[in-house]
Amino acid sequence: MAEGRRLFVVGREEPIVVEEKEDFLDALQRAGVPIRTSCGGVATCGLCRLTVVEGSKNLTAFKAQEELHLGNVAPIVGLRLACQTRFACEADVRVSVPPVDDVHARKRRKIERFREAAGKSSKSVSSASSADTTTVPPPRTERLPRVEWRPRILEAGAADPVRPVGSVSTAPPRASQAPRAPTKKPPAR
Repeated sequence: MAEGRRLFVVGREEPIVVEEKEDFLDALQRAGVPIRTSCGGVATCGLCRLTVVEGSKNLTAFKAQEELHLGNVAPIVGLRLACQTRFACEADVRVSVPPVDDVHARKRRKIERFREAAGKSSKSVSSASSADTTTVPPPRTERLPRVEWRPRILEAGAADPVRPVGSVSTAPPRASQAPRAPTKKPPAR
């Protein structure tokens, strides 16, 4: 294999040859390596995380978008966003890509947890309902006391108790606006 920009993924034997201005997300997707993303490579979701195992000095500098999603410690531990990472020179880099969850398997596990919490296991479910994979967890029991929201209705002509933002003052109150001291009422006879 010719020398150049080669990306090695942990757990995969064949290296991925990366084009000159191609980011790692595009290269991984082109090679069929599953990686999470929801923004399509514009650094708004922060899901395409990977860990640089070897060769971090051969990559472009850590960007502000990466710091926003990964934190300022990320370059120290080798964490990068695949959509923002590119080769800076002809070299080899080894990365570790976290596994992508199977959404359907995750939903099945969630339904199983609901059944177990309700006292039913998947073994006690009849064969007729086991063919239906879209079962719904049992309804939640209502908890008391229940809080009810009621809107406050102002009387017609009443002043709005919330002052507009423009009328809020940060200046100290004038003497005429100073709070009054509470007066004592004489005892009732």
